[in-house]
Amino acid sequence: MPFEVEIKVRLHESIDEMKAKLTVVGAKWEVKLEHVDDYYLMPEGFRNFAETDEALRIRAVKQEGEDEKADITYKGKKLRGDTKTREEIIVKLSSAEKMGGILEHLGFTNAYTIHKWREIFSHEYNGETIEITVDQIEHLPDPYMELELYAATEEEINAKQGLLFEFLKELGYRRKDSERLSYLELVMMQLGVKI
Repeated sequence: MPFEVEIKVRLHESIDEMKAKLTVVGAKWEVKLEHVDDYYLMPEGFRNFAETDEALRIRAVKQEGEDEKADITYKGKKLRGDTKTREEIIVKLSSAEKMGGILEHLGFTNAYTIHKWREIFSHEYNGETIEITVDQIEHLPDPYMELELYAATEEEINAKQGLLFEFLKELGYRRKDSERLSYLELVMMQLGVKI
């Protein structure tokens, strides 16, 4: 299974300033999207995702002038240190709403919905194509940026992480700026809510 190798940082500048910086280093703007992410919990008595550090998410993707797209994603436990590296399995859906209905009929609970406005860039860097997202998340006062690569095996993870941290440094951020909490966890902390 593929591993999502991701670094997330809280921006100490505006979204427009970061977009300008990305353009200067040669990153290519791709698209602006709205994500509506519904996070689900298993029925009581089964696995507790808060304890196992896993996630089950249904995402509706909205783009101006396009039909809504959707997927369901399983995210495994975070594997290492100062990144959000984890196993990730994504399946495309024809309807986020219908999949949510199936899960709820099976006893899953929609724990929380995260609204995110995202601009996506790509950047060719040392033989890899880094996906860069600049994000504004409902309920979080500051914007964030994510850098992402995929590793086919666990053996590839360290090299991919090193490459991402190297590029992050070019953008003026340090390894210690990396945020391991998910957007769901950050929003829950901001609102003082426990799932």
